[in-house]
Amino acid sequence: MSNFKLTPVLILFGLMLTGCASVNYVEPTEGPLSNVRFVTAQKGFFTLSMVHQKTGDGYFDYATILRLRDPKLSEDSIRNLNIPFNDYAGGASKELRISAQKKFEGIFYGEETLVLPLICQVEFSYLFKENHEYEVKFDMKGLSCHVTINEIVYEADVPKLVQRQVFE
Repeated sequence: MSNFKLTPVLILFGLMLTGCASVNYVEPTEGPLSNVRFVTAQKGFFTLSMVHQKTGDGYFDYATILRLRDPKLSEDSIRNLNIPFNDYAGGASKELRISAQKKFEGIFYGEETLVLPLICQVEFSYLFKENHEYEVKFDMKGLSCHVTINEIVYEADVPKLVQRQVFE
């Protein structure tokens, strides 16, 4: 499946128009919750990644819940819930509490700029389980990108990453 179909391009255009909008995520404090780390594995010179959560049924019904920036440029946006395996630098990852009551539907958007900007996005959805820990990782290489959802599982109190789903 291509990352550049008409619907995602329309969504991307809408998100680009609102890219400077404020982050609109309010962490839930009650009900079934999961701890989720969102991370960008982008290695470009200047990078920006955003996660947008679906808020309605329309093409443009998305709200920006977080931004991840090039760790070489930003060390001030660290958000850590002590999920294991967080060895990412600076603003490359953020950990949030996510409701486990319904499927999380979102778009992971990435942009790299050296001479010309490269933009890629992936739609993803996943039902996070209550009291579980996850890593949602965005990786972009040129015009291709994907999102991998890993669960942190414990065997004899030793954590390990288990891949659950990949979106392209």
